Amino acid sequence: CSIFMTISISIERYLAIFHPLVYRNRKCCCSNIKMGSYSWNLICHILPVLALSIIINIPKFFESGVVYDTISGNSNIGITELRYDRNYVIYYQNWFRFLVLGLVPMLLLIFLNLRVFIAINSRKT
Repeated sequence: CSIFMTISISIERYLAIFHPLVYRNRKCCCSNIKMGSYSWNLICHILPVLALSIIINIPKFFESGVVYDTISGNSNIGITELRYDRNYVIYYQNWFRFLVLGLVPMLLLIFLNLRVFIAINSRKT
């Protein structure tokens, strides 16, 4: 969630510097919400980040399950067959999470912050 929130803040800062008219006149899905209000930030920044984080992590919820021991009456958390699946480990655990949670956010942050940095430094001179 923190990765996507950082990207959301960087995109907002990028829009404020490079597209100030669009940034000032931006509207969310609800026309009666005032820009800059807490509701606007909640609907247009926080909720999409939470939704994206939950969607990306849905398979993680199916990796484990509760295992009941009928003899002792205890319950433990065990690993399901999904976690043992070779394709799941290679494509979801390794590649998908590396690209979506690592490489793409890093490249976006580098691009957005470098553009903002260059724009601020060029305006100083």
